[in-house]
Amino acid sequence: LSFVYSQLQNDNIAAIGALGVPAGVDAETDVWLLNWEHMLGQWQLLAQYTWSKEIEVDGVSAPETGVKGFTLAAKYHLSKRTGVYVSMNRVTNEENNWSDITGGGYSSASGGSLGAANRGADVKTMAVGVMHNF
Repeated sequence: LSFVYSQLQNDNIAAIGALGVPAGVDAETDVWLLNWEHMLGQWQLLAQYTWSKEIEVDGVSAPETGVKGFTLAAKYHLSKRTGVYVSMNRVTNEENNWSDITGGGYSSASGGSLGAANRGADVKTMAVGVMHNF
């Protein structure tokens, strides 16, 4: 079981016309993550929940910019280095947020990542695969 807190800061951001945010301002938000992992025989079970409050732009809260997300996953270990897995992930954005599921250089959005035009989009992915560690 683990808990992570972080504060993301982005100074001197580019303009976000869709939200009326001018260029050159500073933005920040707090992010919390709760992670659980457990071995049950050959099964590795995982659950993760994360959330952030609304983004602050130059100290003023931007409305409807929070986000929540979760992951549920299971991996069955076939051997010490090989396993099969299934994973379900979801990100729920408030009306003015466009957070995405990204990792390992991929995104759920065509063109690389979600942007302001996709604000409010909820993202879901499911993965099934085989993993071998060399």
